[in-house]
Amino acid sequence: MKKIKILLFISIVGIVIIIITLLSFRIELLQDSTVKILLTLCTVLGILLGRLLDNIYNPREREEMTKEVEEIGEE
Repeated sequence: MKKIKILLFISIVGIVIIIITLLSFRIELLQDSTVKILLTLCTVLGILLGRLLDNIYNPREREEMTKEVEEIGEE
């Protein structure tokens, strides 16, 4: 559950960053390559930040899952 909440939070933050980026430029500039690059960078940074927070806040869940997989494999 925590993982879903964190990823949802990061998704919302990413969407807000994209909206701010769009509002800071005029809509006419959407055809400009720099705006496309900025949007891509915001999206990639949002995904990387989500992965980083997932690794920071959920290492126990990951260890528990690997233990469960190992136990199932032994059976």
